[in-house]
This record gives sequence, structure tokens and C-alpha cells, in this order.
Amino acid sequence: MTDRLLENNTFLKILSVIVAIFIWFRAGPAAHVPNENHTIQGVAVGWSTINPHLTVLSLNPGTVTVQISGPPSSVNSSSTASVSALVNLSNIKSPGTYLLKVSASVPAGVTPVSVTPSRVEVTVARIGNTKRPVEVHLGGQPAAGYELSNYSSSIKDATVSGPTNALRQVKAVAGTVSLSGHNTTFSQDVVLEPVNAAGRVVPKVQVDPPTAAVTATIKKKPPEKVLPVVSKLTGQPASGYTVSQINVYPSSVTVSGTTQTLAGLNHIFTVPVNVSGATKTITESVPVQLPSGTSLVSSGQVTVTVTITKGS
Repeated sequence: MTDRLLENNTFLKILSVIVAIFIWFRAGPAAHVPNENHTIQGVAVGWSTINPHLTVLSLNPGTVTVQISGPPSSVNSSSTASVSALVNLSNIKSPGTYLLKVSASVPAGVTPVSVTPSRVEVTVARIGNTKRPVEVHLGGQPAAGYELSNYSSSIKDATVSGPTNALRQVKAVAGTVSLSGHNTTFSQDVVLEPVNAAGRVVPKVQVDPPTAAVTATIKKKPPEKVLPVVSKLTGQPASGYTVSQINVYPSSVTVSGTTQTLAGLNHIFTVPVNVSGATKTITESVPVQLPSGTSLVSSGQVTVTVTITKGS
């Protein structure tokens, strides 16, 4: 009898329907999973389609909270890396501060529910450009026995661009070269930064070109010698007065020159101090008289104090 039933086409169709209904009731409710809401905090706000003559100075706040909805597997895998928030600046034509709506972009299979706050304050400024001189700052000291002879930059000025109010603060573009340990001439690419009169970097300003090649000429130091300073005087104190003491500070200076030149030097004189008709102590700042073939290593300015006393 079973064989006859299986051979009956109508019976097989009815059996198929019963099995399908049974499977649907078993699998259907389990396959339907309700959507879940998920909150993603700290989503950075960006912008799109800005006028080429304008730039964004600030966004306040700079981040928002986005609530999304979708299947648990989708919402739980969403993060700040897969969710974005944007303000549309296509209608902004002039500088100012605007309160603009934030739109959220979410992964496929997920829908945005809300953005908090829904609007952010966007400050926009006009872009300008101008030229500023290149300044080279030197850092460190060459190797012992060597000194910097001179240096040069591959460019004399650079173009700075950015918000016009920031450009007004830029005095120069500066790069720093390290001389530390060098004993030969060298070239170094330095990053140029826009700086104000106080030497601080001005933000939101770009420099073009961003670098400059600086060549520093390093040479061996010539021989040096420390020489005592002797003060010269001219004239005579007033009648009845006399020079009782002469003090020089600093009492010595360092000069450089050839070995032969330095060998013949035992001291160095100051420019004469005039004591004509003096009745009291004289203090003057005077330069030293540099011998031919030498140059100063230390300062060549000294203070001479001539003590004048009344004769007994």
C-alpha cells in the first residue's frame, strides 16, 4: 500500500506542501531578528564642497554622536571608522560663522536614526597668499677646533598661503640647521615654518616650497691666543690731582691669527682714555686696538676705570 501511495502524484504534492509548512514554522521565526539601536560617540565632523577661495577655521563642536539602527551584527560592527559626519559648504560664498546641519553616512544595511548635536558652528575665512623671506636659524656647535665660515639658502623667499588674518601675523619662514659635530662643509634640507615676530609658528598657514637646501661652510679655526689688556691714557689730570689706579674689565681678550703673528704679541692696548683736567674717577667703555693680521674671538669692548685722587 505504501508503494501505491508513493506512486500517487497527488499524494506527493500534498506531502511536499506539509513538509514546507513545517520547515517554515521551524525556521521562519528564528530567521526574523529585530533591529537594534546603537550609539557611536566621537564621530569627527568633516566638510565637503568648499569654495576654493575659502577655508574652514574651526568646527564647534568638532565631533558628534550618531545613533544608528539595523541588524545586531551590522550595528555592533560599526564604529567611528565606518561612520562619518559631514557639513555641506557648497552654499557658503563669504567668510563668517554659520550654523550648519550635520549629515551622517553609515555602512550598508544600517540606517542613521539621529545626530547629536544636529547642527555645528562652522567658521570660514578667506584664503590669501603672499611671499615672506627665508630665515635660517643655526643650532649647535661645529666639532672642536672648527667654526662656521658662512651659510646660504637655496631660496631667498617662499610663498605662504592660508587665512588672511593668519597671513598678517607671518613675519618670515624659518628653518633650523644643526651644526653639531660637523668639521666639513655640508648641505641640509630644512623644513620651512611660518613664524611671527616672536618666532612662534603661525597655525593654518602652508609654505611653498615646504623645504630649502642650506649649505654651511665649516673651516678649521685659526690659532688663538689670550692677551692681557693694557689701558692707554692721554692727557693729564687737573693740577694737584693724579692717577692712582687703572682697572680694566675684562682684563684679557682672545684673538686669532697666524702662529707667527701671535708669537710676537704679549699684550693688547685699548683706545686711549682721555684724563685731561680730570678731578674725579673716570669710567669708560672702550674698544681694544687690534694688531694687524689678527681678529677678535671674544668681545673687543672693555671697561676702563681710572681712579683720580688729589695729590698730598
